[in-house]
Amino acid sequence: MEMDRTERVGELLEMLTGDDLADRVTGIEILGEIGDEEALRALRQRIVPVSEEHYALVVAIGKLKRRLRAR
Repeated sequence: MEMDRTERVGELLEMLTGDDLADRVTGIEILGEIGDEEALRALRQRIVPVSEEHYALVVAIGKLKRRLRAR
């Protein structure tokens, strides 16, 4: 018997917290296709720390590039 939509979305939401990047990306992609209001809220919450981490990475890389060129 096929899993109902709510169960499937719940399973995919759990994938977002896993250690495996490929699983997280797959979960995000599938949720974008079949998700519901709960999925939308979860994805919006997830983007906040990811955006903060991305910004920190960009700043750190910029600082390192400037420092290494100054040598």
